Amino acid sequence: MIIILLFLIADISLLVLSIYFVIKSKWLFLILTIIGLYLFIKWTLLFLYNYSSWRRSNIFWKMVKKQPEEFYDVFKERDNIWQILESESAKMIFDKLEKNKDEWIGPFILHRPSTGKNIYIYGKDGLYQEEQDKIIRAINKHNK
Repeated sequence: MIIILLFLIADISLLVLSIYFVIKSKWLFLILTIIGLYLFIKWTLLFLYNYSSWRRSNIFWKMVKKQPEEFYDVFKERDNIWQILESESAKMIFDKLEKNKDEWIGPFILHRPSTGKNIYIYGKDGLYQEEQDKIIRAINKHNK
């Protein structure tokens, strides 16, 4: 976050310098500065979006680890969004057949205390992120 702030300060100072050079008739510097500022803002917004998405996902999986059995049931109910594999061999087969289609993200590994085994969870790309956000909002609403 500090690095982004430093880049923003640098771009603002370049903008100030470009205004000075415009006064001195150096239009090329102004155009290059505006392009640089545009690219910086675009990259910053992209980074912030990805960071917030990653952070929400991290929060979600921490909640899942605290209540694995309850979330296991949620995952089983929503089999159009979540794919649960209960063995290493099933995971290997799924990885070879389905995951290559780029529609499943994972595996997310979850330990189930009731069975004492790890399960492998895959989320359908685009849908599981929305599902995570819905669950986080519902839990936060319930806790308030």
